[in-house]
Amino acid sequence: PLLSEITTTAQLVGAVNTVWRTETGWKGTNTDVMGFLAPLKPLKRPWNTLKPIILGNGGAARAVVVGLAELGCPEIAVLGRDQGKLEEFKQSWHNSDLKASVTVHSWDELSGLVSESQLIVNSTPIGMFPHTDNSPVDSHIWGKCPENAIAYDLIYNPSPTQFLKDAQQQGLKI
Repeated sequence: PLLSEITTTAQLVGAVNTVWRTETGWKGTNTDVMGFLAPLKPLKRPWNTLKPIILGNGGAARAVVVGLAELGCPEIAVLGRDQGKLEEFKQSWHNSDLKASVTVHSWDELSGLVSESQLIVNSTPIGMFPHTDNSPVDSHIWGKCPENAIAYDLIYNPSPTQFLKDAQQQGLKI
């Protein structure tokens, strides 16, 4: 109600984190998508053939979904622990302008999904300071990833996280 306009990105993410004054009032956007995409865009991958996996289904995951759709990923797998919340997450994209299909999966399905995924994104707080020895992924799972797969962690403290250390040890790009 305080904004006269919000960007399509903010509408899709469902959150505004940046506002500025225009001639007609205040406009809002979400810069998380741009921040997520910044290290990926220079990689020049065939994004439309990737099968990315997002670990977690909270607010940060929404920005990742929008970013991956913007890159051209046609199908995005989202993993979570609570089936009810996963279904809500999936339903929230119906009737939206998102240019991708969102599938939801239980955490137990990760082991079977990673063999086809070129990008695994951690959007959970697991591994964040002060619990820096934790990772949302058991280290043996990284060995099932395809060659040239990328591990991406939204957590910036510590850097690198245990998630990224384990992935890199198995040859993934971080």
